[in-house]
Amino acid sequence: MRRKLLVAAILLAVVCVALVVNSVFFGYRETRVNNFEFGGEYFLVETLLSPSLEIYSPEPFSEGMSHVRRVIALALYHGDPPLTKSGFIDNSGNVVIPLEYDDALCFSEGLAAVRLEDRWGFIDKTGEVVIPFEFSRAGPFREGLAKVERDGEWSFIDHGGNEVISLDSHPQDGEGSWLPHVWGFHEGLAVVQRDGRWGYIDREGNVVIPFQFQRAGRFSDGFAWVNLDIWASVMIDREGNQINQPGYRIMSDFSEGLAIVNSGPVGYGLQGLFEYWAFIDATGNIINLSGYHWVYPFNNGLAAVRIDTGLNSPRLFGFIDKDGELVVPVIFDGLDGFFSPFNGGVTAVALDSRWRYIDRMGNVVLVDNIVPNYDWAHNFSEGLAWVRQGDRWGILQLVPAA
Repeated sequence: MRRKLLVAAILLAVVCVALVVNSVFFGYRETRVNNFEFGGEYFLVETLLSPSLEIYSPEPFSEGMSHVRRVIALALYHGDPPLTKSGFIDNSGNVVIPLEYDDALCFSEGLAAVRLEDRWGFIDKTGEVVIPFEFSRAGPFREGLAKVERDGEWSFIDHGGNEVISLDSHPQDGEGSWLPHVWGFHEGLAVVQRDGRWGYIDREGNVVIPFQFQRAGRFSDGFAWVNLDIWASVMIDREGNQINQPGYRIMSDFSEGLAIVNSGPVGYGLQGLFEYWAFIDATGNIINLSGYHWVYPFNNGLAAVRIDTGLNSPRLFGFIDKDGELVVPVIFDGLDGFFSPFNGGVTAVALDSRWRYIDRMGNVVLVDNIVPNYDWAHNFSEGLAWVRQGDRWGILQLVPAA
């Protein structure tokens, strides 16, 4: 009997030590909060619609509407998505545009691109077709214009469906073909490809930065990244002036004044290949990072970082601030695929494959005064977020704390 008690005591001590080591190593002790601060105000998370909708892969709310799908046939091959029909739900969970389209994009500037069979058109929020189904591909409206393809020719159209800019720009085989060859407008300029090289046009279709880059990104915060060759990246301003000297690859558009840069592998550990990651600002200042396998753009003052724990082991995520300091420990095994973390002050994360929400300090945010335990959760958009229990989806809302 004494031996059994001794063994039990030893096992309990080992578990306690493991928990302490885990807590110390990750710097994490779960704290639960009912309300949280964002933008100088305090908010609660409450259920708007309990998980009851039998839909497939809903997308974030945009202009009060969410693109949702229903499954009409299972995939023919394992790993392929099922065959679905698309429609839209409003911010009360009501179907306002029937799920009858073969595909759709989210609403932008009051219109959504939708597809019937192999042709795209645009509808308004009442479901009325305002631009006919005559395009083989289409993008969302940005800054008053949408990119469309008709019979292999790309152009930009306005809200009335009128062609504003015609582009002689075709996909190229070989290097760079993985990028879309026409991007939408950002900050008054659009990046397009001609004869295998990338440049920028303005809203009148004038070439303002010549077609000279192997790859190019969208303008954000007044700057864009471009590739001079397959490895060398630099930043340019709106006049095409080079801001910095090449020496690494720029891996993202600017977000909150910072872009991700990478200069390749720097070492190999038990967890896999470590690479050199950093953030760069518009003046060329570098925020160096170490010990991460991947990093993500900043959003609401924080950026996600990832550590790969080994083969057949989960990838773990945490968050850093703009000084490169870890503020939310690297312990979570999932982030929302739509990303945009901390919209509204909280973000969706998975711990042991169960989804919940945390605030900017890593505290677990209660939902309806209890710890959430979802099968899946999305980040908030326009104060609303989709969550899933089993095969049913519901909606959460952010409400001001009393």
